Amino acid sequence: MSAAMSETRGDHTVKASSAEPCRYRRRWTRSASEAGFTLVELMIVVAIVGVLAVIAIVGYNKYVRSAASGEARAMLQSIRGAEDNYKAEVLNYMSCPLVGGTFSDADFYPRTLSNLNSKKAAWVQSNALAPCWTQLNVKSSGPVRYSFSIFAGPPGAITANKPGEIPAGDWPFNGTSQTQNPWFVAVAAGDYEGDGIHAWLYLSSEMSDAVIVNDTE
Repeated sequence: MSAAMSETRGDHTVKASSAEPCRYRRRWTRSASEAGFTLVELMIVVAIVGVLAVIAIVGYNKYVRSAASGEARAMLQSIRGAEDNYKAEVLNYMSCPLVGGTFSDADFYPRTLSNLNSKKAAWVQSNALAPCWTQLNVKSSGPVRYSFSIFAGPPGAITANKPGEIPAGDWPFNGTSQTQNPWFVAVAAGDYEGDGIHAWLYLSSEMSDAVIVNDTE
């Protein structure tokens, strides 16, 4: 039998059972357990966090690639301006490399295609192509992620051998286009993931804006 306690309040005596605190403690314990997370709820939360993380990573990668392709577009326009200035003096455009029209590994500046990766490189280099780019007076305000090459020719057919990775249907400089003026084709290549698969952009003297090929690699 539980003990009883009494308390006098005015003219009345109030009796309370000592079992009441235990009842309250049981109620409190049950409420605390009901407020916790179940395993299923925790798994759902973890899954939602994982999905949000994937979305954030994909969005960040798109932002990085967009910024990088914007940098390449700006550099190609700088090349156009430098070529136009050069042509105003000598009546022809300049090729970098000076000989040949094949966009091979060693024809790109400031780095060869095989040395491209996700990091940026200083624009001013001391390799074999540096004098050509210095003479053309192409400048960059800082390090660049892409590498560039230019092939130029006299009036007539615009013919520049395409880089091997660009599909034939995406390359309009196969000799079918004709111009009565000197011309040039400038190419930019980047490798965001360092896997040897490149993103490409190109611009010619006959085009107003650069064309992107395989920007997602």
